[in-house]
Amino acid sequence: MPRLALISNLDGCGRTSLAVHLASAFVERGRRVLALECDPANLLGLHLGLEQAPERGWASLLQEGRPWTGAALQNSEGVVFLPFGSLAPAALAGLEATLAREPCWLADELAAVPDLADALVLLDTPALPSPFARQALGAADFVLVVLEADGRSLVQLPVLQAWLDALARGRPHAVLVNRLDSSLPLERDFLAVLQQRLGERFLPYPVHRDEAVRLAFACCVSLCEGHPHSQALRDLAGVAGWLEAQPALAGARP
Repeated sequence: MPRLALISNLDGCGRTSLAVHLASAFVERGRRVLALECDPANLLGLHLGLEQAPERGWASLLQEGRPWTGAALQNSEGVVFLPFGSLAPAALAGLEATLAREPCWLADELAAVPDLADALVLLDTPALPSPFARQALGAADFVLVVLEADGRSLVQLPVLQAWLDALARGRPHAVLVNRLDSSLPLERDFLAVLQQRLGERFLPYPVHRDEAVRLAFACCVSLCEGHPHSQALRDLAGVAGWLEAQPALAGARP
């Protein structure tokens, strides 16, 4: 059960949409996939075809004392996903406190689910240092760091690396540049600086800014279904192929 966590310490860099479209790309390549939403924003289902954010999710079932995997859903493309669900503020604060006390909770829970043995698990997270993101880091076999080609990513890169050093504990990771506008000279410059600073940790397939991503979300369809010839979809195919070649993510075929 290889586990891939999408991580950043920056808000708004597109982790959720990447998780969704990567899940679809892996399914297209014959992988069995579970997209697990570790983000209380509860938006994952909207990217996978739901018309409204689900009230029922793994966190809400957990609060009720019921098996948390019972919230699993599947979209028309065959992507299985576990939404976070809706929690009252007090319940959310209680869950965060529990996760802070038990840093290996998610890793232990995933290991105890036999049905996931042949699945690739994608972990969608809020920005670090959220306890949900820290749980995903602790459970991951490979960490995909999501940044953009801009000044804030460069400034925050040392902070992010410190988090990875402290929490990922040597797990392999790579940095993906998302929403690149290659028509802008400044973004090309930032991309080049990131590549120079990161070296082998730089994933050589940036995902370009593409209006098709927003259109797919607005229409409750995937990129593959709604925009099969989009630039972003071609980029994501390259990312999925690169990730498949990583030893830490091998062994997830049925």
